[in-house]
Amino acid sequence: TTSIDLIRTEILLEDATVFVIFNKEEGKWPFRIENFSDVEVSFYQQDVVNRDFFGNNSQSSSTKRYALKPGNKIPYSWDYPALKEKRLVLNISNHERVVNIQEIGSLMPFKYPYNNEYRILSIEVIADGPTQVLLLTNYNQSESVFRPRTPSISS
Repeated sequence: TTSIDLIRTEILLEDATVFVIFNKEEGKWPFRIENFSDVEVSFYQQDVVNRDFFGNNSQSSSTKRYALKPGNKIPYSWDYPALKEKRLVLNISNHERVVNIQEIGSLMPFKYPYNNEYRILSIEVIADGPTQVLLLTNYNQSESVFRPRTPSISS
């Protein structure tokens, strides 16, 4: 198994010299994603937009994508921590949903196609000490605060 370490970076300026110091972070990771659903979920930090030399927006091709199999969990920290707006994009069967993992609570479920039918993923953010945990589970109407829309009958 591959071990992933969290690195703390410090940048110091002394006179005309810049020092970049890397240390392994021994504390808890800021986020953890847990997939208790029965489908693989991939995710990445929302689009990183760079400005080129002429001030035009250009999409970064270096976006790091992660795959999380059912029943697995992974520690996470932002790949681009300096971005003002930080969001994760969940991807299932090429359908995507943007989520804010910095807000605790139940989020709107994610409806996605799977084997010629539609399924629903429940999304919840909870706190586990200093770590925000993104919980992904199969949608269960009896446990969810969200209900599917029912067609309205017009008279």
